[in-house]
Amino acid sequence: MTRVLLDCDGILSDFISAYLRIVNRVTGLRFVPEQVTEFDINKSIGLSASDASLVKRAVGESPALATALAVYPGSRDGVAALQRIADVYVVTSPWNSNPTWTHDREWWLQKHFDIPAKRVIHTAAKHVCRGDVLIDDKVSTVQLWRAEYPDALGVVWSTPHNQNDSDAGPRTNDWSELCELIRRRS
Repeated sequence: MTRVLLDCDGILSDFISAYLRIVNRVTGLRFVPEQVTEFDINKSIGLSASDASLVKRAVGESPALATALAVYPGSRDGVAALQRIADVYVVTSPWNSNPTWTHDREWWLQKHFDIPAKRVIHTAAKHVCRGDVLIDDKVSTVQLWRAEYPDALGVVWSTPHNQNDSDAGPRTNDWSELCELIRRRS
């Protein structure tokens, strides 16, 4: 069966909204997700280095942050459809300064998607994870993974924060289209 490696934030979970709530609380400024037009949230909203440092610390000190992330509409049904045609593993970058992040992420995935901890890989080095398909919203991650596994399928999950990032490979944010890409590859 096809092995699919699926990112979490930006595809399944709305990290941006949670992050901006912390930015707003820490800085007193007001930002909304529509203002995030590139992958680097701080750069996208013009956050100063000192404010970015304060926000990073606040994220690290926010227990259970990963348990409170909103589920993107349609993602539950999309993951269920993927699981019918592939072995799905979530490959997600941990927030290392947050001591409960990995446990909380596993709990969240089990609760919302029935994905057990044994199918969750915590690493920013996704290019070392071998699979048949990688789906990620970070274009550079997909490009690096494709370079490592040129016979595999790397798909960029299209979001407002990666629209300006060029990529020659497949790009979608439609679960049916994604499943069809995977079926055609199998």
